[in-house]
Amino acid sequence: MAQENERGLFASFSQSLFVAQDKVKDHGEDSYLIAFRENAGVCAVFDGLGGSGSRQYQEYGDKTGAYIASRAVSEEMYNWFLLFSEDQAGLAASKLSQDLQARIDKRLSACKDGEIKKSSLKSSMTRDFPTTLSMLVFRTNRKGGISANVIWVGDSRCYWLDGGGLHQLTRDDTHQQDAYEALYKDAAMNNVISASAPYSLREHILDGLNRGIAFSATDGCFGYLQSPMHFEYLILDSMMRAESIDEMEKTLHERLTQIAGDDFTLTGAVFGFENFRKMKAYYRKRYEVLFQKYIEHFRESSKDQRLGLWQEYRGGYEKYLPAKK
Repeated sequence: MAQENERGLFASFSQSLFVAQDKVKDHGEDSYLIAFRENAGVCAVFDGLGGSGSRQYQEYGDKTGAYIASRAVSEEMYNWFLLFSEDQAGLAASKLSQDLQARIDKRLSACKDGEIKKSSLKSSMTRDFPTTLSMLVFRTNRKGGISANVIWVGDSRCYWLDGGGLHQLTRDDTHQQDAYEALYKDAAMNNVISASAPYSLREHILDGLNRGIAFSATDGCFGYLQSPMHFEYLILDSMMRAESIDEMEKTLHERLTQIAGDDFTLTGAVFGFENFRKMKAYYRKRYEVLFQKYIEHFRESSKDQRLGLWQEYRGGYEKYLPAKK
């Protein structure tokens, strides 16, 4: 798993992780970005919002605004990353979101200027080129470890999975802030990227990533499961049933295809393992504890008992969750 180049970021980087599926072939409104250079890396997902961005654009091959937005923003982030990974001053900067937002605004403005026919729809629920963004930008810190800029808009999420379990790194831009309740109560997003309404990129920095998996995921990956515990179990169980990272990706893809009622996309990076066998050994204890303590009891539990399991699990899950704005 470890790369031959043992300089910079690659001294800790083991392997990338990628799983994706369109719910309707060739009409998926998710997009993604995953790229690594010697000094930096990026894993990101973008979920075009098919409800508010359902308008079709003849000049863009009758694709929806949601479809166009997710791809335009992901491409712009890739162009930015190529420059960022070569810019030593940029690598030393602590915050990145201001520069990113300016680039996104410029790109979506160009998309909007390309319209041939203006829509007659007038609704607060309609947006021009709307999408979420959930992105991890990796770089080495002064101590030789890995830092990640966690950047997001909307309800796609970033996560860190280590020996202590799954940790959500982003706070959904909705009024519903509880990840368990969010699975059962719909909550409208109050902050999304678009060319027609103000928005803001959220950002915080997670320092000292040593051994674990950092990843970004659209809500198709986690939104159809019974609890956040089950999302962690899905990832670890797919790992334990595999003999390679490719097999893990395949198993995870197959199981999400059976579960998800939407497009799903996951991009990630594995840090700190010499090979897949050692990664499985590292996570096995957590896998066993997770099943015995939570998953095994969840099915037969009452509603109140399930809530109790979630509250017990929640402390570790929210360990790195940023403060409310």
